[in-house]
Amino acid sequence: MTKLTGSIELGKSLTYLLSFSAALLFVAAMLTVLKRGPWTSLLFGVLVFMTPIFAYQYATYYVDAQVGAAFALAGSAIALWLAKPRLVMALCIAAALLLLANIKFNGLAYAAIIFLSFIVGVSLDVRYRHRLPCLAGVFALAVSSFLLVGFSPYVTNFRDHGHRCTRL
Repeated sequence: MTKLTGSIELGKSLTYLLSFSAALLFVAAMLTVLKRGPWTSLLFGVLVFMTPIFAYQYATYYVDAQVGAAFALAGSAIALWLAKPRLVMALCIAAALLLLANIKFNGLAYAAIIFLSFIVGVSLDVRYRHRLPCLAGVFALAVSSFLLVGFSPYVTNFRDHGHRCTRL
């Protein structure tokens, strides 16, 4: 956002956008998966949006609030996919994991753990086994996107220094 507008303060807006989208997807998951009422879902969505870490880091350039929002996005998208397996939700899961891997240096490990746990869980449940090829294709797209256009420290360190783990 800073590069687009020239205002350094708008660089902080990504935290707001990610947190707000995480709250909205969480509300959708509450309504769909847990069959809660709209007010209960909205209340929990506000709680997702206003956790202490998020509230503290909204006005800063720290990225822990963004990591938390990416976790909430991935968890909500996984819950919605398990309730009703659709390609759109699989793409949302892949996008959330792609964001998580690119936000923070150790986000790649978090994304890998979430992805592997999800794939193992889906492969163990007979209701979802026939969906594994579709999920594999979506996540192959996410991994290739990460490798091609990701601005993760792994990619930029490899590009700039010739090694993925060069000290920052």
